[in-house]
Amino acid sequence: MVGFPNFFPDACPPLDITPANGTFYRMVKAIPQQRDMQSHHEKNVPFAGDNECIYCAISLFDSYEIVRDRLVARSKGIKAKLARERIATVSLNPQHGVIKKTGSENHWSWWPYAEVDRLTTISGLQGVSV
Repeated sequence: MVGFPNFFPDACPPLDITPANGTFYRMVKAIPQQRDMQSHHEKNVPFAGDNECIYCAISLFDSYEIVRDRLVARSKGIKAKLARERIATVSLNPQHGVIKKTGSENHWSWWPYAEVDRLTTISGLQGVSV
């Protein structure tokens, strides 16, 4: 049976979602771990927003360049930090859950089904150099 994780709040995901489908990008460690494909809720990042449902989603971007620029900014151009990070290409289909464009123009929230092995959605890894 397909279902969402039990920690999702009521009315989450929202009604205006679409089946997951397409290619997206996300920052991960050089050797991706389960934690790299977790939501802020799952990582126990303190909740500071106004939308708990998005807090339970996994952030993805539909632009490689946006993720690259964020990764370079986050590492402050330090090559040793960049060497520990990669940009994952995440390939989703409807069996992986649902998505919705949220926040910035290129940002998407992904609510995966509970049964999905999220690491298997990574179809490629790319390093970044400055």
